Amino acid sequence: MGKTKNQIDGNDGNMLMENSTNSRVMELISHEGLSASAFADRIGGQRSSISHISSGRNEPSVPLIKKIMQAFPQVNVEW
Repeated sequence: MGKTKNQIDGNDGNMLMENSTNSRVMELISHEGLSASAFADRIGGQRSSISHISSGRNEPSVPLIKKIMQAFPQVNVEW
């Protein structure tokens, strides 16, 4: 019997952060030295949205990306 994706990657049912947009958001949070909650507050977004992005449950929405770009204009949207 073959292994399922969850058995192969050790995932407990949550999606791995395979989406590069998710990983870039998390990299920005880390680079800025912010907690997920502080990041959400700084961009004017919901804390649950950032939590869902960090867990890989959801991808950032276009409105959320726009908030990130407004709060962090030094970040290139093409990155």
